[in-house]
Amino acid sequence: MSLQPGKACGNDASIIRTVFDNAVSRGEFPRHADPSAVVETLVAPLYFRLLITGGPLENWPTNEMIDRMLAAYVVRPQAGRTHNRGRPRRPNKT
Repeated sequence: MSLQPGKACGNDASIIRTVFDNAVSRGEFPRHADPSAVVETLVAPLYFRLLITGGPLENWPTNEMIDRMLAAYVVRPQAGRTHNRGRPRRPNKT
């Protein structure tokens, strides 16, 4: 099976849109952010390492890089509102 450009998620990228729409509805992702730009920002360093520097992907600091990218998309609670609509936050998985 070979990958075709634009087909990594099937015939369309609706799965990506669904994941991000769900995150927005839970208050975990800003409504104004473009999901495609987020995914491209996340994937670009991997391809840079793979294709340009030739560095091994096994040593790529996955969690650190994801945290850096997501820091740009932090949802700040508005005055008078609690994060995640008052539900307790899930503990971070490490």
